[in-house]
Amino acid sequence: MNSVKVASFFGALGWFGAFVTRWLGPWTNVEIAAILVSLYWFGALVGRLLGSWILTRIKSGKLLGIFGFAAAAMLAISMVTSGQVAIWTLVLCGFFNSIMFPNIFTLGIAGLGR
Repeated sequence: MNSVKVASFFGALGWFGAFVTRWLGPWTNVEIAAILVSLYWFGALVGRLLGSWILTRIKSGKLLGIFGFAAAAMLAISMVTSGQVAIWTLVLCGFFNSIMFPNIFTLGIAGLGR
């Protein structure tokens, strides 16, 4: 079951860059779309670094739930809004998706050696 979670996570990551560039294409030029995708990945970097610090204070399952809920909220806001709000909530998804792989993997292998 955990391998399905990890595979779907990586599928979503790979899909995002191609999707956003095509989705933003009609409203912006490709250069701006590329910058926004870069900001998504920068948010993922910041989220990983900040997330590793937060994990010293909060259990990984709880933090995964918080970040997962926040990422879902960003996607929901993006779907019901338009313009700048929709664009920036998608960019913020990078930050909230950042800690998902390490936590899903760690929770998936917990207790395997017993």
